[in-house]
Amino acid sequence: LRRALVFEMLVDAESGEVQHAKPVWAKVKSVWKGSYRLVQEYYDEADRNSKSTTSGSPIFGSEYEETVLLLRTVGQLRRALMRRRNIVELHRSEIGIAYDSKTDSIVKTNTKRYESELFNEQISLMCNMEGARLLEALDVVEDLVGERDDVTPIYRYQDAPRKDQIDTLVSLIDSLIVLHSLDPFVFQWKPRGGLEGSVGGEYLGDYLKRLHRRLDSGKTDAVAEIDVVRAIDKQAVVTNVGAHFGGEARPHHSLRVDAYARFSSPMRELVGCFTHKQLWDGIYAQRLGIDTSKDDPNLRDKIIKAASKAKTTQKRLGGASFLYLMDRFFAPDLEIPEGRRPRRRGVILGIDSNAERKKRKHSRKVYVKIDELEVKVSLADIESIYGVRYHPTDTIGQYGVCVEVKPKETVRGAPTFYVGQSVDLSVFDHVGDKYWMFKIAPARA
Repeated sequence: LRRALVFEMLVDAESGEVQHAKPVWAKVKSVWKGSYRLVQEYYDEADRNSKSTTSGSPIFGSEYEETVLLLRTVGQLRRALMRRRNIVELHRSEIGIAYDSKTDSIVKTNTKRYESELFNEQISLMCNMEGARLLEALDVVEDLVGERDDVTPIYRYQDAPRKDQIDTLVSLIDSLIVLHSLDPFVFQWKPRGGLEGSVGGEYLGDYLKRLHRRLDSGKTDAVAEIDVVRAIDKQAVVTNVGAHFGGEARPHHSLRVDAYARFSSPMRELVGCFTHKQLWDGIYAQRLGIDTSKDDPNLRDKIIKAASKAKTTQKRLGGASFLYLMDRFFAPDLEIPEGRRPRRRGVILGIDSNAERKKRKHSRKVYVKIDELEVKVSLADIESIYGVRYHPTDTIGQYGVCVEVKPKETVRGAPTFYVGQSVDLSVFDHVGDKYWMFKIAPARA
């Protein structure tokens, strides 16, 4: 048994909207240690309507089978609701590292997100949204009554992208249409919603969904179109503004809600523990005669600061893990003579051509995706390898984004590089402990 905050929620079977939410402090007992993969396999087998295959799953006939089925029902309803609210659902896969007991080593893992994971994500989002709504209501009541101050919430908020960021994305897409001779009717994006002066047009979520629906339907198998859509996906992610913790309820742009808080991760996030206590204090402190004024008045600020520090630490650990992954992935290539080193097929997803913005030699980069691994190739290294300076054909916006870079002079063997281009990437050198130097060339037919 373990203690838990449970949200009892009534969800409309047609709209997916939450009709009622009630927090309950309880003890729960886990009856099965499963995984997203096992749940997805059960769904896939159940959809084939064959008991003989489904019976092979530990879920079939179990006491929790109904719960697993309801997870999918509610998850589908909520995902449909998110789409109606024009929330962008990005197509993601995850790359990581894991310990392999057979080889006693750390290995690379590629994980495409299962639908079962997306369903569970919707349950978490629903708890966080409803918990924030309850916290905000309790806080407002306290402010109106003015007798107690039991609730000092922490919210998670996200501002909308600025108009210039949206304009940069639109211009980049227009440039890709011209560069790849794509059909403007299919690929052009005219934004709407939340932008000053915008009339008609499409929400970004609808636009991306339309492009992926076209690919999934088999209406095109053109490699150029598929690679351009991957590049647009990346640029859409880059356009997003980071989310932050704060003490005031503010809108969360990506989720299209007026208040959002973190309740679903108390075992790995200090903010979650704090929001649980704030909700409990708001409901029970006065009833039970608990004096919360004795609590540290600066505790919320300390936790927000700790959460920000933890995020920074997490980024550093992620960077160190990625560096280890790069070393494991590319180190064997150094043992091979340069001319015979593996050429890995990839696609250019973005180009940052502005060195002035960061004042660093390697700040100009070409972003290449290979085997679900995104590699940053320095333009300075490309110039060193090909013996010529490169310049953007056109810079979009104030961030140095461009879709194409060309040699400033005609040098034999020095190619042009552009977003959506298929390239072959190979290891050129390894400098020091942290820096990999790569060579890219247009992909061989």
